[in-house]
Amino acid sequence: MVRHGGSFYHFRTVEQAAGFLRALQDGKSVESCRRRWRPSLVQVAASVAAPGIAAQPGKD
Repeated sequence: MVRHGGSFYHFRTVEQAAGFLRALQDGKSVESCRRRWRPSLVQVAASVAAPGIAAQPGKD
């Protein structure tokens, strides 16, 4: 697994993960690296707050 820019990229082999990371370090774009090394899963870290929930304190 490789973490870059708040996302996690999962690979089937260590070689794929290493190649992906090396290409990023060499200045290649994330899209270019994804096309070349083909991660098996991409998890995007996101923080989402539902509208209105924080504005209603005391309601359970």
